[in-house]
Amino acid sequence: MLQLAEERAFTLIVSAPLRLEVERVLGGKFKWPAHRIVEACTPFWDVAVCVAPTLEIDDCPDSDDNRVLECAVEGKAHCIVTGDHHLLDMRRFRGITIFSVDDFLRIA
Repeated sequence: MLQLAEERAFTLIVSAPLRLEVERVLGGKFKWPAHRIVEACTPFWDVAVCVAPTLEIDDCPDSDDNRVLECAVEGKAHCIVTGDHHLLDMRRFRGITIFSVDDFLRIA
């Protein structure tokens, strides 16, 4: 995925709330030390376009996943790529297709 983003096969869109959530999950749920989180995330943050969503969305059952939807809408994304079942169950949101990683890589 990183290589495709670096090659500009697609534009990776992120927001500050999403960055914080990814880093929180890696440190909390997966118990990664801070230096490993920085090593893993920095290459992604370096190629990503960072947006600052101004709208609040409350359409997903998992409230944290609404930050993904906000980022996608603000960044005018064509798709969302995720492993999260709440988002995958939605399939589409405001014209944005929601793909699993495997499905996205098949078409990328």
